Amino acid sequence: MDNITGDPRSVAGRSAQDIADQFTAAGYPATVEQSRKRGTSGNAVQVRIQDHPEITNIQVHPGGGRHTPEGSPYWKISTNTAGKTWVIPGNFRGADELGGNVIRYDE
Repeated sequence: MDNITGDPRSVAGRSAQDIADQFTAAGYPATVEQSRKRGTSGNAVQVRIQDHPEITNIQVHPGGGRHTPEGSPYWKISTNTAGKTWVIPGNFRGADELGGNVIRYDE
């Protein structure tokens, strides 16, 4: 999991629970919770990470909704050092409007 900030594409294809389990096993307790943000599809799942020196949250979205078609997942990594990094597919809509770093996992 220390590789996530160096290689954000490493989260691509991984479930929220898999990511949480990896952080917890490394000594950084992580919990998975359904996103409750209003005005969204409600499909996103948040991985809340405690005590990690950099990564605070990873959002896992299965696709469908405003940004991607059904079945085109994406991830948003939030850090307290480098801000947000979005790991998105090529068919992501609105990438120019995202704040933070944008990395495409399928190119």
